[in-house]
Amino acid sequence: MTKEIKKTLIVNTSPQNVYNTLLDAEKHSVLTGEPAEIDHTEGGKFSVFGGAIYGKTTHLIPNKKIVQKWRTQAWEENLYSETSFILEKVREGTKIIFSHKGIPSKHVQMIEEGWNKNYWEKMADFFLKHR
Repeated sequence: MTKEIKKTLIVNTSPQNVYNTLLDAEKHSVLTGEPAEIDHTEGGKFSVFGGAIYGKTTHLIPNKKIVQKWRTQAWEENLYSETSFILEKVREGTKIIFSHKGIPSKHVQMIEEGWNKNYWEKMADFFLKHR
């Protein structure tokens, strides 16, 4: 059985800056504080957190949407979930509508804590420094 995580938040920067940060290895590493290798093209592979998480970018709409096949090393072979970042320009900056579906039930709590700790809690400070 699998589960889905959803999160909506607003960050004080442009959709282009959020998009570029998520798809640029150097910026992504600064945001998370962990090594990243990211091919920023549709169909490109990525590896973050020193290879603990990896996958492939399956769909891109520049500055508006990122969809990725996503997995951790701890999961059973060939098991992938799907992450989606929808970016909408709003008065305050960018609304991020995030979903992560297809997570094995036994890993949901750990994955949700990881998103909170490594992304959502860090974004406000990161985008204040990196506009």
